[in-house]
Amino acid sequence: MGSSMKQGIVIFIPSAPPNPFTLLQHQADVNAVSGEGTPLIRAAFYGSESIVDLLLKRQDIVLEFQNRQGRCALWYAALRGHTTIVKQLLEHDRIKVDCPDVEHGLTPLAAAVAMGHLDIKTTELLLADEHIDLACEDNHGRTPLIYAASKNLVSLVRILLAQPGVHVNTLEDDDRTVLWHAASHGNEEMVELLLQNGGDITAADIFGKTPLHQAIEKGHASIVKMLLSRYVCQPLLCIAARTGNAEIAKSLLDHGLDVNITDAEGRTPLHLAAAKGHDRVVQLLLNQESINVQARDRYRSTALHEAAMGGHLPVLELLLVEPNVEINATDKDHSTSLHHCVKNGDRSLVRLLLLVKWLDPNISDSLTWTPLCCAAEMGDLAMVRLLLATHDVQVNAMDPNQQPPLWLAVRGGHHRVVQQLLQHRTIDVNQGWGPHPSPLLLSNQNGHEKITMLLLAQGERLDVNVRTYVGNTALSIAAHRGSFRVVDRILPDSRADWAASKGHLFVVERLLADPRILVEIEVYENQGPDKSET
Repeated sequence: MGSSMKQGIVIFIPSAPPNPFTLLQHQADVNAVSGEGTPLIRAAFYGSESIVDLLLKRQDIVLEFQNRQGRCALWYAALRGHTTIVKQLLEHDRIKVDCPDVEHGLTPLAAAVAMGHLDIKTTELLLADEHIDLACEDNHGRTPLIYAASKNLVSLVRILLAQPGVHVNTLEDDDRTVLWHAASHGNEEMVELLLQNGGDITAADIFGKTPLHQAIEKGHASIVKMLLSRYVCQPLLCIAARTGNAEIAKSLLDHGLDVNITDAEGRTPLHLAAAKGHDRVVQLLLNQESINVQARDRYRSTALHEAAMGGHLPVLELLLVEPNVEINATDKDHSTSLHHCVKNGDRSLVRLLLLVKWLDPNISDSLTWTPLCCAAEMGDLAMVRLLLATHDVQVNAMDPNQQPPLWLAVRGGHHRVVQQLLQHRTIDVNQGWGPHPSPLLLSNQNGHEKITMLLLAQGERLDVNVRTYVGNTALSIAAHRGSFRVVDRILPDSRADWAASKGHLFVVERLLADPRILVEIEVYENQGPDKSET
C-alpha cells in the first residue's frame, strides 16, 4: 500500500519577515542572496507590495532569479495568492511565467492552484499571459487542471477548461483523469461540467479504477447515477469506435450493425471515433454507404466538431474530403469547427480549414465572436496573423451587438495583437462596444498605456475627441489617472478638443498639479487649435 500513497506538497517558508529598511540603504545590492533568495523573492513571499514596487523600479533587478528550491518571486507571489504582486511582476516583459521549482516541478500557476487558492483574480492574471503553458506537467505528471480537480475547485476547473490547449482527459502518472478526481470528491457540478466537455467515463487508473469505481467506493450515490446514465445502452459499435478497435468495429459492421446508431448522448460511432482521434475506425465508418457524416449529438455537434475540439489532424483530413460534410455547421454554442480550432490554439488545423474554399471565417458564436475575435481576445498573435492572411476575413464588427476584434484585444491588454490588427488596411480604429465607445477610451480607462500610445499613433483616422456616455474624453481620463505620457501625447494634437476638456474642473486640477504641463496650458490658452472656438 505504501507504494501507492501520494506524498503531499511540503513547502518550507522563511521563519521571519524581512526588514524593509535594509532595502532602502544607499548602494545596497538589490540582488543580494540570503538563505531564502533575493530581497525581491522575500518581498513577494510576504506580500510587501510597496517594497516590490520599489525594487521593480531598479534597472538592475533580476526578475527570474531562482533560489535553491528553484522558486522565483512570481512563484511565491502566486503560491501565497498575492494578486497585486503577481500583477506587478507580470507587467515586466522579462518575467518568465512558466518557471517550475526543483522539488515538485510546479509552475507559478500550478503552485497557486495546488495550494487551493480561491482568489480567481490571481489565476486569471496568470492565464492572461500569452506565454503561459497550461499543459505543463509537474514531476508527477499533473497539470493545473488536475490540481484544480483534486482540490475540488470547480470554479478554477471551469476557467481552465475555457482556455486553449487544455485537454479534459489528460492523465497524471497514475493514469487518473480530472473526471476521476471529480467523482472521488462527489462534486456533481464538476462531474457534469467535465462530462459536457468530453470527460472519458471509461478511463481507468493504474489500479483499474474508473470514475464510476471511485464514486461507488466513496459512496457518492448521485455521482454513480450520473455516470451510469452515460453507461446505459452503450451500443457495441459505439464501444468499439470509442476504444479505437478497427478489427472489432469491422466485424460488427459485417454482421449488419447500424453504422449510425447512437449512445445516450446522441453520439454516433463516427462522433466517438473522431473525438478520440481513431483515424482507422473513422476511415472504416466513412467507407459505409449509409454513413451520415452530418449526424448531430445532443449538443448539436458533428463528427467534424469532435475532431476539431480534439485536435486530430488526420481525422479532420478524412472528414473534409467527404462530399456531404458541412464545414460551417454550428453546435449548441453556435461555434464552428474553426472556432474550436482557434480556441485550442491549433494552427495546423486552422491552416487546413482555411484551405477549404467554402469555409466562412466570419460566423459568430453565441458570444457574437468570430474566430478572429476569439484569437484577439486570447492574445494569440500567431493565430491572429494566420486569420488575417485570409482575404475575406472581417476585421471589424459586422453587427452593432458584436465586440470588435480590436476592442477585445485592447480589453485584454494584448499589445502585440493590437499592433498587428492596426496594420490591417481596413481596420476601424474607432469601433467600440457597450460602455466603451472606442478602443482608445477602453485602453485609457484600463491603464494600458503602451496600447494607448499605439492608438494615438494612428494619426488622422483616430478620433481623439470621442466621449464616454458620461462625457469623458481620452484626455480627461488620462489626466484623472495621472497618465501624463498620454496627456503629453494628446495635447500637441491639433485636433484635440481642448476647449471642451477645460470644462472638466478635475482635469484642469490634475494638469495644474504637474509642473511640466503649465507651459502647455498657457500655450493652449493663448494659441488654441482654433481661437475662434475658445
